Amino acid sequence: MQTATLITVVREQNEETPSCCAIGQTSEEISAMKQAMEECGVEVKVIDLTDQEQVDLLLSDAQLTKQVEKLLNLYGALALPMIALDGKIIAIGVIEPSEAVEALKEALLGR
Repeated sequence: MQTATLITVVREQNEETPSCCAIGQTSEEISAMKQAMEECGVEVKVIDLTDQEQVDLLLSDAQLTKQVEKLLNLYGALALPMIALDGKIIAIGVIEPSEAVEALKEALLGR
């Protein structure tokens, strides 16, 4: 089974900050995206860049880390969330589960 990685920032639900201005995704949004991605037949790992243990997991993959660093340097938080398939970034700035599914299907078909 292939492995997809969802790289994001988990944000707390805060009624004072409008969702249009907040960085990251709520745990509910991440859960919905993970579930949609799993329906494509891949194992999904979620890496929250605010969690040091999860960042250490990302750092253990030098190739993926290099891609993530480059994209964050170019686009900042707009690059998040990112989706990788087998260690290669296939989509950035994916907000909706349907976008994640589309990116995964294209990558799985080799387009």
